[in-house]
This record gives sequence, structure tokens and C-alpha cells, in this order.
Amino acid sequence: MMKVFPTLLATLFLFTAQYELTARSLSADAAKTEKTGPSSRRSPLIISEVMYHPATREDGANLEFIEIYNSQPWWEELGNFRIDGDVRFTFPADARIDKLGYVVIAADPEAVKKAYGLEQVFGPFTGRLANSGGRLRLRNNLDAILFEVDYETRAPWPSSADGAGHSLALGRPSYGEMDVRAWTQSDTIGGSPGRADTLDDEPLRPLAINEIKTNREGDTPAFIELYNHSATEIDLSGATLTDSIGEKKHTFAEGTKLTGGETLAVTETALGFEFAADRGAVWLFNAEGNRVLDALHYRPQPDGYSLGRTTNGSAQWDHFSEPTLGQAN
Repeated sequence: MMKVFPTLLATLFLFTAQYELTARSLSADAAKTEKTGPSSRRSPLIISEVMYHPATREDGANLEFIEIYNSQPWWEELGNFRIDGDVRFTFPADARIDKLGYVVIAADPEAVKKAYGLEQVFGPFTGRLANSGGRLRLRNNLDAILFEVDYETRAPWPSSADGAGHSLALGRPSYGEMDVRAWTQSDTIGGSPGRADTLDDEPLRPLAINEIKTNREGDTPAFIELYNHSATEIDLSGATLTDSIGEKKHTFAEGTKLTGGETLAVTETALGFEFAADRGAVWLFNAEGNRVLDALHYRPQPDGYSLGRTTNGSAQWDHFSEPTLGQAN
């Protein structure tokens, strides 16, 4: 393995792609959550979930929503509390939130009610939740800020919340809402407005994108490599790789297994799609299609280079002048 950058081109590539170097395995990261609770001493109320870029629907419904959670063992009046930032909404004078309860505010309340089977959804809010990163604040009736977050759409923020169907969830509130480590993708596509975001059993959580080479130069072909960072074998049957959300480009055959601690590479010729010459993305979905296991956004690589986790399964990424196809990173 070689991580030296002898050319200016490689150095520039490192600089322009640095936002990817702290990318995490999305589904495994989402499983490392805490009990929902306050994220600061300012308030027991938090914005617990944000669906800022829902997946495209055939009916065209806008399912953008914001969820607020009350961590107190008693109800709280919300009259004239408001949300501002990219969107704006003021709660009616008689609004309240139950003890340990949730309220949901939406761009289209009726659409969210219908999609999720909810009885009450506040709204509509004005403005749009930004798909390129945005700001949200919760203020009380005296205009004091109780909660605020500036979210982004690329790693280390979970990119699966940007159009792939997941919401942004405050999974580790003890870090504080302004810390990216506090936020995860929702456990499943669609999110969980109005209720706790509980974890389902997912045998493929240990699966991560481990290395990618998008150019065809050098001694190795263009490829994408997966890694099983658990100690047990997992069955990849039906899981998919794609460069386009909503299209299953490469589906792993029935009986495809990956031993714990091992890697599996798929070359570009077997993928069913070509890597982009400019910017691109690769998405890894589970067999049911209801969870993004991992995702990676990439930029053009210098000829012969690959981008990979510094060591197999680690959170840190690096650029390899000698790709490690078939070897440990």
C-alpha cells in the first residue's frame, strides 16, 4: 500500500475531496445511538428528526417534515413557539406537546398524515428545507433560541438523507446538536415522524464500502470493494449497488457470502454502470431496499489512484497511489 502523493495533481485531488475523508459506514453508524433526550441545557425540547430531501414519489407528494421531542415527564405548552431558519412556522396559541411525546410540522400536513398514518401534523411551514445544507432553529414564545443546527448533506453528515429516502435523526444528543457526531440517518427509508426511531434487525449492517477506483489506468481495473467489519459471515443475496437512487444496477446473486473481516470487490465491467468521469456517487442498499447500508460521493481521481479507508473498515479515508485490490488497506 502506498499513500504518497508525488504529483501536484494528487495533492490537488486530496484537497478537493477532503470532505469525503471522514465518511462513515452509514447503517452501522445509525445503530450506535443513545436514548432520545436533551442535547443542551437550554431546553428539554429538541428537533429530533428532519426530512429535508425526501425521496421522489410517483404521486408528487412533498413529505418534508420536522419532528420535535419533549424529554420531560410532563407536557409543555408550545403556544407561539416558532421554527425559523430555512423554514418558518409559529405554533398556535393552544398548541402543546405531551410528556415524552413528539409533534410533527410539515410542508404539506395532509400529505404527511396520509403517508405515515398520523392524526395530527402541524403546518404548513413556509419556505423549503434546503437540499444543499441548511439551518433550523426552535424558539420559545419569548424568542429565545432553544435548539439550533446547521446541517450539511455530505460526509461526515449522512448523505443518505439527501434524496435517498432517509431522514436526519438526532441519534446521539449528548454530543450537542451542533456537533455532526450527534446526527445519523434514520434507521429505515422514510424516517419515523411522530415516534421513536427504533432499530430493526439488519444482518448487513457490518457491510461497508471500503475502497473505490473510478479510473481504468494502472495495473488494476476500475472497481468498488466492500468490507465485512464483523466477525461473522453475512449473506449479500439481493443487496444492490447503484449510481442512481431508485435504480438497481448491480444485484448480488443468491448465495453470495462474505466472511467476517474479509473484502469483496466488484469490477466496473460487472457492475452494470460506469463510474462518472467527473463527480459521482455509489449507493449500497440492503436486499429489501428500505435501508442505505453505505454511500460514497467521489470526485475525479488521478490516473492509477484509488480512494479507500485507511485500514479496512475504519472511518478515515486516504488516497492510494497503489490500489489495494485483493489486499488489506
